[in-house]
Amino acid sequence: MLKGKNEKIGILTFHSCYNYGAVLQCTALCKTIKKLGRIPEVVNFSISDDPKAPGWLETLTIRKPDFRRLLLKILRRTAFYRSRRHFDDFKCRYCQSSDPINSRRDLERKVNDYAALIVGSDQIWNFNYNFDNQDIYLLNFDYHGQRIAYAPCCGTLPQSNERLTHIAREAFLKFHQISVRNAVTQEFVKQYSGISAQIVCDPVFLYDFPEEVEPYANVRPGYIFCYLLCSANNPETLDLVRNLKRQYPKLRFLAVASTTHQYAYIPWADEIIFDASPGQWMWLLKHSELVFTNSFHGAAFAAKNERPLLAFSIDRERSARFEDLQTRYGISHYKTYELNQEFDIVHDYSAIQARIAAHVRESMDFLSRALSEKESMR
Repeated sequence: MLKGKNEKIGILTFHSCYNYGAVLQCTALCKTIKKLGRIPEVVNFSISDDPKAPGWLETLTIRKPDFRRLLLKILRRTAFYRSRRHFDDFKCRYCQSSDPINSRRDLERKVNDYAALIVGSDQIWNFNYNFDNQDIYLLNFDYHGQRIAYAPCCGTLPQSNERLTHIAREAFLKFHQISVRNAVTQEFVKQYSGISAQIVCDPVFLYDFPEEVEPYANVRPGYIFCYLLCSANNPETLDLVRNLKRQYPKLRFLAVASTTHQYAYIPWADEIIFDASPGQWMWLLKHSELVFTNSFHGAAFAAKNERPLLAFSIDRERSARFEDLQTRYGISHYKTYELNQEFDIVHDYSAIQARIAAHVRESMDFLSRALSEKESMR
């Protein structure tokens, strides 16, 4: 039971990865909880299966002597470390975190300091990852406070197995309040527990980032902001790039590396930025002429800033998040796996913004109610 507004609320999410969407949704949830009069703290839990930065020798290995390629790799590697520092500085400034926690035993000791634990948002319930660690995000451990799920996502419906069936059902029934980010995750919760979870908006829609946006120096205007999580050079993506170049011949293609763990070579980009901080990422998107992305958060920030948008997905499995954006808000996306589609770029956000605003109110009501709820939903 939550007793007072000054109690500390723990947030358990994917906060430690060097990914723009993950860090910004965590920041937004922290700021929103603080706005509701509570004291948020990110549970600084991390087990070492998170991708590690490759070493210098691994990064600089080339098959044939080529000093130009070697120099490019050195420059990119330097930008990699600079980007990591930017991410760490951003999280330090805007997200209050606990001391590092590196084991389940330490986690169980620490979390009982919190009056409530919130799990979410992002794909914390994606059980296509390592299940041994993922079930932690179901709060599958001893905890005596209030359990709240805010906008977690499972990616795609996980394949049923005996262990998941047992753990998920038991864990879901211990939650006091469950909300999810999309219909697929709603089905996941219903399938394993019988609970009809409310669909709420991603935390980035709850917060406007008035202090966190920061300029990226020496970038000329007149560019398409390209943010691709993967598949930058597959045939479907290249077809879309050719279409965009025909439609917008005067605009440059500015690509921002999706995470600091990846060095995708993007030959069609006029400029690639490897070292943008989360605040600079938002600034670059905000000042673009068009956003080209296959990222959920790329599309979400385009909508927040009312930027012309071409969002796309290359397979049905990855399109669930975009389908939900389209169904819920009217943000269309291009499905490369379907024939005879219109090349649809979102320009008019008037109706979209009204639908987002209505959903934000519903989501804020859920979060406010969950943080003051005295009784379990069971």
